[in-house]
Amino acid sequence: MKKFLNPKTIFIALIIFLAVYKVHGDYISLHTLFGIGGNALVYFPLFVYVLVLYIGYSLANKWRPAVISVKRLAFSPAMFLILTIPSLISGKYHDTALISYIVGMVGIFALSMFVHSKIDIKADKIKKLIAIPADPIIIIATLFVVGNGVANGYLNAINSPLMKSGWLVPIMAFVSAAIAGHRIAKALSFYLKYRQAPQTDLEKTK
Repeated sequence: MKKFLNPKTIFIALIIFLAVYKVHGDYISLHTLFGIGGNALVYFPLFVYVLVLYIGYSLANKWRPAVISVKRLAFSPAMFLILTIPSLISGKYHDTALISYIVGMVGIFALSMFVHSKIDIKADKIKKLIAIPADPIIIIATLFVVGNGVANGYLNAINSPLMKSGWLVPIMAFVSAAIAGHRIAKALSFYLKYRQAPQTDLEKTK
């Protein structure tokens, strides 16, 4: 039970909930919860603020190699998919933006699979642990997702014509899909390597 109550699991669960659950079609924000208006900050989705906290919690651990449960490989791609798919299925992406999303997902997935195929990992199949290298990219990716949420909230709040331009949404779609594709490819590549790696005795990073 304790492993489900640790801060990281709570952060991820909260981010997923706030990213999926909507009030009258809008992300949960201070505006949708309390009817506060005026400052554009109150229109930002709450998952943006939770992601900021998550970055702070995760930052120190991601700059060094770690030994984790093999099941945790699925957390990062799941989180980024859940944050990007709502825009895809909501009809927000049309024509060029949809093509950008597909190209970003497929292209970066293939490239990332190739890059991670060159990285060696260690596996403890008895304890179901995997030793992975440092991962500063997840911090950059999370910062982009935060920035994307902030930009969307702000530009929508001020009714910016940029949201109606023909280039901003396709760029956001491409980068969001590229991040998700990278995380999926990394997790899949490491899992395949885990299954093929020889047995090595490992201790989980605390």
